[in-house]
Amino acid sequence: MTQTNSRLDYLRQFPLFAGLDEGTLQRINDLALERRYKGGMFIFLQGEPVDSVYFLRTGMVKATRTSEDGREQIMSILYPGDFFPHVGFLGGGPAPGTTMTMTETVLSVIRREDFLRLVKENPTLFVNLLQTLERRIRILQDQVESLGLRSVPSRLAGILLRLAEERGEKRKNGVFVRLPLSQQELAYMVGTTRETVSRVLSELRRQGAISLERDGILILNAETLARWGE
Repeated sequence: MTQTNSRLDYLRQFPLFAGLDEGTLQRINDLALERRYKGGMFIFLQGEPVDSVYFLRTGMVKATRTSEDGREQIMSILYPGDFFPHVGFLGGGPAPGTTMTMTETVLSVIRREDFLRLVKENPTLFVNLLQTLERRIRILQDQVESLGLRSVPSRLAGILLRLAEERGEKRKNGVFVRLPLSQQELAYMVGTTRETVSRVLSELRRQGAISLERDGILILNAETLARWGE
């Protein structure tokens, strides 16, 4: 592997950049600035102008939104290979929510104008962007439908199953979902109270569906969890 290829390897983990030629990847690398964060640091705040696009190389980021009455909801958990924000970068803002690092995090940051120029000039990147945004819209549609029609246990089970499918790490005794959230933060994600989340997790654990780990949840029995998610 050449030194140039080695420098560009991190870009190949992003579905957004799938199928791009070496020259385009090199141009993206030249435009990107590296930023490093400790856990618990803000990247941008809800309502701020969106002047950059962020590409998550390592670590985890949560995107939250605060309602007018002060209630917080976790809209999404972002993992390596994700980019954000999904709203605001086309027109420059405002940011639809607040983003905060959950762990030590490394980002590549491209100015909004430079990224849009790349998209306009490269049909493959344009199509990849549309597909990525479509997937995000489908997830948000599912979340809205879930909040209105499904019970809390069903919503929580559904989120765990989706994360296991998209981001799960296979282990000998199950699938591990890296999710370093407190039970209060899980409640923000599901749209309920911490006490309710605690009861549901306890019952799932009692039935042998999950095991609670220090920095996530180990899914021991996906079939049991799927029945809860129906």
